[in-house]
Amino acid sequence: MKEDWKFLPGPKALAYPHDTSYSEDEKGHVVEQMEKAIADFLTTQCPIVTPPKATRSMETRKTPNHRSWCYLVSNLSEESTDLICVEGFISNVHTTLHILHFDPLPSHYVERIRNLLHEANQKQSIKTLIRETILTKPNIRGFILDFTASHHDLIPHEVLTHGNILTWTVNSVRAYHIQSGGKLGKSKLQWKWYIFTPMKDPEHVATWTMTLLEVKFNTTVFGWGDSVADHKCTRCKLTNHTEDECPFTKQSDFIQPPSTNRKTGDCMRGGHRGRGNCRGRGGHRTLDN
Repeated sequence: MKEDWKFLPGPKALAYPHDTSYSEDEKGHVVEQMEKAIADFLTTQCPIVTPPKATRSMETRKTPNHRSWCYLVSNLSEESTDLICVEGFISNVHTTLHILHFDPLPSHYVERIRNLLHEANQKQSIKTLIRETILTKPNIRGFILDFTASHHDLIPHEVLTHGNILTWTVNSVRAYHIQSGGKLGKSKLQWKWYIFTPMKDPEHVATWTMTLLEVKFNTTVFGWGDSVADHKCTRCKLTNHTEDECPFTKQSDFIQPPSTNRKTGDCMRGGHRGRGNCRGRGGHRTLDN
């Protein structure tokens, strides 16, 4: 679909509804709600939203809670398209949706580290731990050097020119404390960490991330940190948190709280309560999140 859509003239964006599964029968309704929500947010222009086509594997999947596909957003000016992409999250009386650039940059997110006993205010210590671990492990250090020698289309030209790719990449490491599932206690304390992803190609990005997932972190007195990389939020579809931790739930008066008794195939579960707009952005997978 993206190969077909990229030849359409004019600015384009991708969007998907919050807290949904995918339904061929309901996607026309989703289109209408998205168009109204974006038009209400912009107040000056009405978009065209194009529904996706289900993949062949859709019919063979065992779970009924299918992740939503991305819809195409077009027929907007470049200024309006940039505005909704920067906003990233629109929630109003019509529906709640997430918006991406048509050709988005890759995530810098790697994983969560668990079983470290640092306090929440020791973020700098965690960043230092990750950076020093990378530099002192010959296999990881060598991987970054070899990988970025061939795949570096997103690394700034001045960094390539000065030949300090390893130092620059390692210095991009960021870490953020989180309590898993929103629950307190050392058993739930985890650290999300990010590092600059040097290229856009999805296959190479996967290789980059999967290799970094193998890194273990030994702090001696503060414990041995291992990886947790299987988080998938059923609400916003991001992979750096669970639905219990979803930051979008608290950002809008139109998002219903998580339900423990959802109906199978319910395509538009969120976004129908209250009135007005919410323009918060939190939760997207970026280096500084």
